[in-house]
Amino acid sequence: MQNRKIYEQEFESVLLTETTDYFKLESNSLISDYSTAAYLSKAHKRLLEEFERVASYLSPTTETKLIDTFLKEYIGE
Repeated sequence: MQNRKIYEQEFESVLLTETTDYFKLESNSLISDYSTAAYLSKAHKRLLEEFERVASYLSPTTETKLIDTFLKEYIGE
């Protein structure tokens, strides 16, 4: 239980904050440089990469939070 708390406070919260900033910059750049179809294709590829990243080395409990962060920044609320 303590390890989970440390993971959430010391790693996951920082990861999600940094990821939000990264996705915001990336999506803003892509949306202004690409057509809608190309943007959605790149967004789909990025989404698949994020699922792979979670499966490879992040806690499964991070998946929903990370994907929600991605969707908020790439697609909107």
